[in-house]
Amino acid sequence: MGEENSDGIAGWEFGKVLHVVEAEGIKRALVNGRPYMSWEAWDVTAERMAIVQLNELGMVTQEELAKGFGVHVNSATNYVAAFKANGSNGLKSEQRGPKQSWKLVPEMRGKILWIVLRDRIREYSGIQERLKEQWKEEVSIESIRQVLLESGLVDENIGTQPKQGNLFGEKNVEALGLKFEWGLAERESSAIEDKGERAGDSKSESVVGKRNRSHCGQAERVYLDQLERGIFSAYAGGFLFAPLIERHHFIEMIEKVIGVPTHEGYSLRQFCLAFFYFDIFEFRSIEDFKTVYPEEYGVLIGRSVSPSIYTLRRFLHRVRKLKKGDTLIEEFAKEYLKSGLVQWGVFYIDGHFWPYYGMLVITRGWHGVQEKAIKGSYQFLAVDERFNPFLFLLTPSSEDLLEKIPEMIEAGRRLGREVGIKVEDMTVVFDREGYSAELFRKLDAMAPKVKFVTWAKYKDRWVWDYKEEQFDKSVMVQYEIREKREIKYFETEREMNKYGKVRCLVTERVGMKERGAIYTNDKDTDGGRIVQLMCRRWGQETMNKTFKWDHKMDYFPGYVAEDLEEQPLVDNPRVKELKRERASLTAKLNGLRIQFAQKAFAQVEAGLNMKEMKEKYPELCGEMDSLHAQITLLNLEMEKFPKEVRFDEAHDGKQLVELDYEKKRFMDCIKAFAYMMEKKMCSVLSKIYDDQKDIYVILSMIVRRGGEIKLENGRLGVRLKGFRNPGVNFAARHLCEELNQMRPRTLDKYRFPIRYEVA
Repeated sequence: MGEENSDGIAGWEFGKVLHVVEAEGIKRALVNGRPYMSWEAWDVTAERMAIVQLNELGMVTQEELAKGFGVHVNSATNYVAAFKANGSNGLKSEQRGPKQSWKLVPEMRGKILWIVLRDRIREYSGIQERLKEQWKEEVSIESIRQVLLESGLVDENIGTQPKQGNLFGEKNVEALGLKFEWGLAERESSAIEDKGERAGDSKSESVVGKRNRSHCGQAERVYLDQLERGIFSAYAGGFLFAPLIERHHFIEMIEKVIGVPTHEGYSLRQFCLAFFYFDIFEFRSIEDFKTVYPEEYGVLIGRSVSPSIYTLRRFLHRVRKLKKGDTLIEEFAKEYLKSGLVQWGVFYIDGHFWPYYGMLVITRGWHGVQEKAIKGSYQFLAVDERFNPFLFLLTPSSEDLLEKIPEMIEAGRRLGREVGIKVEDMTVVFDREGYSAELFRKLDAMAPKVKFVTWAKYKDRWVWDYKEEQFDKSVMVQYEIREKREIKYFETEREMNKYGKVRCLVTERVGMKERGAIYTNDKDTDGGRIVQLMCRRWGQETMNKTFKWDHKMDYFPGYVAEDLEEQPLVDNPRVKELKRERASLTAKLNGLRIQFAQKAFAQVEAGLNMKEMKEKYPELCGEMDSLHAQITLLNLEMEKFPKEVRFDEAHDGKQLVELDYEKKRFMDCIKAFAYMMEKKMCSVLSKIYDDQKDIYVILSMIVRRGGEIKLENGRLGVRLKGFRNPGVNFAARHLCEELNQMRPRTLDKYRFPIRYEVA
């Protein structure tokens, strides 16, 4: 590596995306062999700008940038962060030692002392930031330190390296006679001894003093300084989910499966939180994330800024390569069962078709709304009786619900056994799509038998044959949100073709002339319970709409195609063409036969036989004979060709491909978890707010309200903006109080205790 290639270009390495080469004092960046940028070899700022631009355009990863430019990956990350914060000025090299003398003129000294004495800012970085914010002045930390030393406000030796710590010793503070707010380091012990804190928690780093930041990287110091200064965030309400996220081991589940500890300067933990809040705040797509406020979103995930859309995309691409999507789905499912978020027993299973409108050649499936076959994919979802997501499958549209129901049952039972649940008793409820004698037989044959409940097909042929007085039982169906409804029913048996006798419950909605029929192999459960299970499936439809509209479950985070190992067989296009031609000729022949029959009927009284009829209508008969002969020849021609051929042979070499669902599986796991956490939050809120129909709306208002975030006394205060509506304000305040009882902590590495309140 690094040797000249055959063309004499130094540093060329075959197969690398990025090459940085130097010749005659000029450096050039080549991407995929094409020149992208050139600069003077001595111009460090221009080189850093090249790194930033290549990163922002998503042309190469930060790892490739670091390797190509010969810098550490953290340096590449820092250049990007510096450019975002200060533009090209942030990329300029700084000389060590004091800055130009003009910065130490009396006016500048006065500004520094004003900030220290008037604003009571006591750390170098804070003073530097305030100078920049208030007067647009760029002053080095060494210059600030020199002013404070000369003024007698610090007692450190001038020759020592400045630290991001306390500026003042207690002696100097007392001499000035000022009442300074004690720094975090001085409050360390009192914070730990606070009544509400767990001082003995060895895993907790709840307090990070300013004197203890030597181990922190630049990004971490910026983040901590940001918290201590305080920041308004439109996403402050996201912190409300912290105790629930921790309680249900969200990050641990992903870390167990996805082996990507860091990516482009961000930890896996930070990516997990970024995608969780991505769903909570209803970003519709990765592209839509460009509307985020990076600094305000960053504090949610433990960083000063959020990852860019390019970083998110490259991370998902890296996750895709792992091929761990199915394993992650199962890991979440097991956690749901262990934690009680999902109850074993009754499962609703349904399939959803997600259309694909791209240019790739993929299989077609039936779109129920458009009532035609189009390109797309299927998602099959299993939820428990309370409509909490349990398992889901993403498949090509060539597969259907009848095949997937037994597969999901077997997977669910296997996962249940792994977490110690008795899985013998299981009932599955599905729509008419699952109506099939073959499926019913499969469920009966499973060991142990799986009970099914579904709507009968073709019921209009016979449900109205029953008299009104036969409906001798009734049940009040309790829906999730809807009002209760009374359903009348009676029980009978029906003979089902290819299956045999099946228990049938004929239903009628009270006050409405609507009848239905329920089929089940469960012969023991009370009829009212069966009716409840089937009719409450409306709650699954509501959940499906919530999934689609609020959680954007139909979103694909970028389509990636994979070649099929073997092209499927399809109808021979030549045979199909011949069949169409034959159908056309057959239609013409049938039309002529009708004409001939009409003429023959008219001649009945004349007593003409078939021979005489043919002689009377020679043209008509001759045309019929010709068509018949053509049809015979077409039949012989079709026998020469195979009925089925490979897809690529049928489409001039164009191959059928499959979509790679790994990125979507990863994001859907997080979306399903976010949905569960919203439900848990609503259950907390329901103790305070009575109107259950509006509970999701109220929660959304609270979470999206925004507020102030500030680290004080080793505790992170999250102060949401108040509401003019007294009912909503009351609910928000008491929700904060309820969550404070859970002893919440930040989900970053520092584990600061959190205190929620409403302004």
